[in-house]
Amino acid sequence: MSKRERCWICDSTGPLSKEHRVKRSDLQDLFGNVSAEHPLYLHNDARRNQRIISLKNDRLKSGGPICISCNSTRTQPHDEAWTKLSRALRRRLPYMKAGQRFSGTNVFAPDTRRQMLNVHLYFAKLFGCHIADLNVAIDLSPFRRAILDSVAHPGLYLNFGFGLTDGGEPHVGTSDIELVTKSGANTILAATWFQGVANLSVRVTFADAERQRLKSLADAWHPDRGTSLRIVDYTR
Repeated sequence: MSKRERCWICDSTGPLSKEHRVKRSDLQDLFGNVSAEHPLYLHNDARRNQRIISLKNDRLKSGGPICISCNSTRTQPHDEAWTKLSRALRRRLPYMKAGQRFSGTNVFAPDTRRQMLNVHLYFAKLFGCHIADLNVAIDLSPFRRAILDSVAHPGLYLNFGFGLTDGGEPHVGTSDIELVTKSGANTILAATWFQGVANLSVRVTFADAERQRLKSLADAWHPDRGTSLRIVDYTR
């Protein structure tokens, strides 16, 4: 059996499932009940106006293999934490300014640190699915260990801010992964991609040990830096 037929987190052979690129709860919040009478239209580099009549459609999901157990029971607390933070940020962003701080205690008190770690681990799962799907040359071991041991990935950083747009319209979806490689080598030093959820954009960055010291990550959030998020304006 090939490696791609095993869960990238626990190495189980199945049964396998797929993770939504944008959380189903976010899509449900934004679009309501999707059906043949009320479809969505998916755009990507390969094709535009792909008609979607169910939020269960595989075209809304990453192809990275993940078993049902890992995608439900094991990571359910991570999914639930992101759903709560996403909803809170989307409600508050219209009243916030760039540079302003948003405290995780607004959402998760009194268990703030644990729940913010769960948000971090949700994006570790999503990033790992993208790596496994696209065969990106980034070591999955730290992503796997973070989820299995409930610890922060040392090189995974998040920024939250005002949403990017697509032709002036709020963007819902994920970007391609932008890689920074070592000159003359295939070593990946950093990788970045965005997730758009209407008025909210999340910048997801993997950085190796050397890149973690760069000024560009000074305002990025990591669980080791507390539970306060600095809001970024991505619309400029």
